[in-house]
Amino acid sequence: MLLAILAIVLVEGVDPRSGRCSVPIPNAFSCKDLDVWRTFLELFQANAQQGFPVDGELFDIADWLVVQFQTKPFEAHPPEGFFNYLCGGSDEKWPLPNQFCLMGYVAALFVRARHLMAMGAAGDADAMTSANADLSYIEPILGKEISLDYLDSSPWPISILDVFLNINQTEFMTYEQYAAKHPVRAHAVPLESIHWQPPGDIVQRLSGAVPAEMAVPAEIAVAVFGTHATLSLEPVDMLGRAQRRFKIKATFFGIEPRWCELLGLCDLGASEVTQLLRKAEEDPFAYPWEMMSQHLTQVPLARYALLLCTEPVAGCLMLRRLSLQMGQPLPMLGYFGVALLNGCPPQDVPTFWQHWGELFAESPSRAVLATNNLILSEQRLGPRGPSSRGLHPPPGFRLWWWKEAQHATFRMNWNDGIFYQTGRRLPYVRAQGLYTEVVYSPQLVDQILFWRSPLFAYATLRCAIARFLEGLPQYPLNFYFLQGSESVPYKKAVSFRAAALLPQDHALMSFYELYSANLPLLLPSAEWMYRLLYMRGQLSVGERWYQAIMPNHEPPFCEFEDAESGAAESGAPTPQWGLSAAKAARSAAVQTLRRIVTAPDLATAQSMAEATLGLMEDQKYFLMVAANETDQDSATSMGVVRRAHHGDGSAQPSMSRVKGGQPWHPYTPFQMSTRDSNDWTRMRKGGWWLRRGFRFDAMRYWHQFSDFARFPGLQYFANIPELLCRAQSMDIPSITQAMQSHNQATFAHSAAFWGNAALDLLR
Repeated sequence: MLLAILAIVLVEGVDPRSGRCSVPIPNAFSCKDLDVWRTFLELFQANAQQGFPVDGELFDIADWLVVQFQTKPFEAHPPEGFFNYLCGGSDEKWPLPNQFCLMGYVAALFVRARHLMAMGAAGDADAMTSANADLSYIEPILGKEISLDYLDSSPWPISILDVFLNINQTEFMTYEQYAAKHPVRAHAVPLESIHWQPPGDIVQRLSGAVPAEMAVPAEIAVAVFGTHATLSLEPVDMLGRAQRRFKIKATFFGIEPRWCELLGLCDLGASEVTQLLRKAEEDPFAYPWEMMSQHLTQVPLARYALLLCTEPVAGCLMLRRLSLQMGQPLPMLGYFGVALLNGCPPQDVPTFWQHWGELFAESPSRAVLATNNLILSEQRLGPRGPSSRGLHPPPGFRLWWWKEAQHATFRMNWNDGIFYQTGRRLPYVRAQGLYTEVVYSPQLVDQILFWRSPLFAYATLRCAIARFLEGLPQYPLNFYFLQGSESVPYKKAVSFRAAALLPQDHALMSFYELYSANLPLLLPSAEWMYRLLYMRGQLSVGERWYQAIMPNHEPPFCEFEDAESGAAESGAPTPQWGLSAAKAARSAAVQTLRRIVTAPDLATAQSMAEATLGLMEDQKYFLMVAANETDQDSATSMGVVRRAHHGDGSAQPSMSRVKGGQPWHPYTPFQMSTRDSNDWTRMRKGGWWLRRGFRFDAMRYWHQFSDFARFPGLQYFANIPELLCRAQSMDIPSITQAMQSHNQATFAHSAAFWGNAALDLLR
């Protein structure tokens, strides 16, 4: 019944998913102003209301539309006309000259594939092959990173999830049916158990007198190593907030100079370290462990009393070893936000594990480690850490937070369970982002700030919202999109009515910064998040060695882990694929070059020229694939693509472990990506993560661990009409109150961790 109401109202131009808010659907998204597409839309909606049964008349129309509008030799790629209209401004007019309808064409491919699947199920193998070809073709015609996927914002009664879930399948099934048949598993462990657990004597520790033998200097010199500016700033700021006994004098190594002006991080170490880490990130094989260690001798460790590390962890271990060689071992405080082996020289993974093990072999250990997101904690977790008995904090520790902590739920026992990569637990401590020193103070009450995102969908969403607003001349709000390298001062950011985000990973420091300021936040719903978080996030697209298992450690058994052994998504792409992709890249490059000639300004022409360069780099890569030269290193517009390397330390766990013991998660934290995700196919898997089966289910399961899905007060939108309605109808007082309460409770927990860490490491 709901689907029927949806279809009827959307044809009339209003989206009922937004409740009382009426949002007209632009003709470019519905195509109801074009007779042939309107007729097909009406028939397709009626078919959808009945559950997508086989319908000969509908199939004939869909087949005719696909043939009629399919790409001819040397013509523009199908989505180009729609994209030009979408983002071309007032100069671009609808309908397109050839009356092409992108959303309708996707629907026609889907309808034809659905009927071909039925023929295939009846024994026609060629029909099944054709069905898969139609469904697979939908991805490229929806643009890079499916950035033109606005099916959910249109009246066409399908989702991109319906498309991907039927690729390589014999039984037709919609996403709604799939979700009902395969509900998301409840998280297998209490999420609070992954949080840092305060020791039982935490109150006494942080409120006791300072023993004479524990004199602490008024100023502590800290070497901060990491490439992520705000992730590095977080522990520095929180150490200062958690106590008042000493001041932190931090020197930052690895951060780009631009953060001096933006964040005030002007006490930077050797610039050579920043350059080294950037080059090693671009081509990790070219910078082996010993070479990087030699370069890092430029860090004057003798000047510091504490080593504070974020990423890459391998560099932290190198610096710690250098301090040991100097005879002055520095205590290490780690706060991690990316994969444990990110930035590790791939050929030196065994060396990494050796140093990682040594970090915890000391007695007592002089290392305290934590992570800023729950999923990362379950990938590779650290040890319990040193005993806290008999230690007392220096006077001046701020204890007011403990009153708030008494209202929080803290488990006082430590869970020393076995975890996936190392068998050690590294607990979750929420990032606060309080270094911004701002709080929500709405002044631009008619504006929504759209925080910058590297996803291609960010640019197209801006264009799509503008087209929707053309039909809402009285809409009371404006959307301000950050562009390029543009930044906005935190003080101005919190003056907007609200902020919207398109996250590209499970944990973003900007999210914590804005949330801590009690700024209302608009986020995509879970079904939209699935298409965003796994595009570039390290939890889904990571190098093979990211998934390496520590020697002599047997990971816990996961119910669906054996499904990995049957995956057929490994290996280099075929020469046929490479040739086809090279032709597409050349065609796109030619079209872009033609547009440069008519570019309205120099900035637009430069942007198009950069895009053309990227396409040419991609074409070179595709041609190497076409020539079957996958035994060589290459590069694309996304960076270096390495051939398959053997002996890189990325040994995988045995798949024949005995099923027994205490149950763990049903999926491993790495089942969202293939094991060869950087072997010739990095960032070019397309929508494989949205396919039916264990990988898609693992993605849905682990998403519930994300703070995007857990924090109270967040506002979600499933499509553009819902975003427009939610932005103006939010109950802002209730939202900010929920955020403030959560911020107070989580700050109590975080402050306890940082105060306790200071005691452990500076004793």
